[in-house]
Amino acid sequence: MNQGTARASELDAALRRVRLGALAILAVSAVVIAMTAAAEPVPAPPRAFPIAALALGLASVFARHAAVAARSRARIPLALASLLLAAGVGLVGVALALQAGPRTTALAYALGGALLCLRPAVQTAPR
Repeated sequence: MNQGTARASELDAALRRVRLGALAILAVSAVVIAMTAAAEPVPAPPRAFPIAALALGLASVFARHAAVAARSRARIPLALASLLLAAGVGLVGVALALQAGPRTTALAYALGGALLCLRPAVQTAPR
């Protein structure tokens, strides 16, 4: 195994740890939402919450696709950005829950962020 392959496998392991960390953030977000959000019907959330969640979700998807198409040097920052943006979608759900927003909508944001994280990160090492 040469030094380049060893470094690539270290980067892959780091990306897996970040992915697991993002999923942990989303799990904690779901717990916080379940404990704090209003269970009874409330009016629709302010317009900023769905716009922020949609923007973060789209940015996560675009960053992931850019990471796949990028050269090896830019792949890692783009893959990290994709995971962090996906975690941000769940944090929008927490913010909504803390503003006494609807529980189901806030949980949907956390679930959406988790779905964005489920796809494996970009592989830097050859298989």
